[in-house]
Order: sequence, then C-alpha cells, then structure tokens
Amino acid sequence: MKRIVVAHFVGLIAGAMCTSGAFKARILTISATNLYWVLLNRAVIGLAVGSIFSCSLLMHLGPSPLPLANFFVNGLFGLTIGFFTTKVITQPTPAAAWATTR
Repeated sequence: MKRIVVAHFVGLIAGAMCTSGAFKARILTISATNLYWVLLNRAVIGLAVGSIFSCSLLMHLGPSPLPLANFFVNGLFGLTIGFFTTKVITQPTPAAAWATTR
C-alpha cells in the first residue's frame, strides 16, 4: 500500500513539472481542464491511461508532435516512477512474506 501512495505522490510531482513546462512553453493553454488531465495522467501513469490521454490529444489537436511526444514521455515517467518506488520502497517478496508468517 505504501508503494502505491509513493507512486501516486511522485506522479503528482511529475504532473506539476509537466504542467508548468507545458504552460510556460505555451504548448497547452492554462485552464482547469488541462491542469486536471495532466495531473491525472501523471498520477495514474499506467500505459493504458497514458495512451488514452495521448489519443485524446490527437483527436483534439490533430496530427502534431505533441501527442507522440506525450506518448513517449508517459513511458519515461512511468519507468522513472517504477524505478523510484522499487528502490525507495522495498517490500518483501511473496515468498519471504510467507516464510515469516510460518
């Protein structure tokens, strides 16, 4: 459970970084909807949600570099969050947890 909380927290931090960068670069307009989507996307960074967000960008913006870049950035942040939570929050393997209960 602690690992999930840390992953979501790190995802929100990544979302704040992405949002501020996108707003400063004028890639996205500043609105509550855009802020919500970017934070939601990064907080639940999974490939399925990231792909849905990229497809949504493609449908709304048309063929532009942003949806493709978003798709790759989703993977990069997903790997970073997975690595961070694996190294910072170490949980016993199921076999080790089972052995300690016996």
